[in-house]
Amino acid sequence: MGDYGLHAKAAKIKQLQGERRVATLVATVRELESSSVDDAWGCTAAGSPILAALARAAEADGRAQARHRAHQGLAGW
Repeated sequence: MGDYGLHAKAAKIKQLQGERRVATLVATVRELESSSVDDAWGCTAAGSPILAALARAAEADGRAQARHRAHQGLAGW
């Protein structure tokens, strides 16, 4: 049912009767939610270039902040 909602045109869904239309739309939303969670987990998989780049950026930012605090005389702050 969710698959139908993903591929049907809005006019076709509008033609469905009451409970069938609501059920199709709910199933479609659940399908989209499930798909987005799967996509999110795929981005966090080991070796993900995006995740690796974010980790490097966070590490570099942490080092820059530590240098700044040391320069300000606030190393133990």
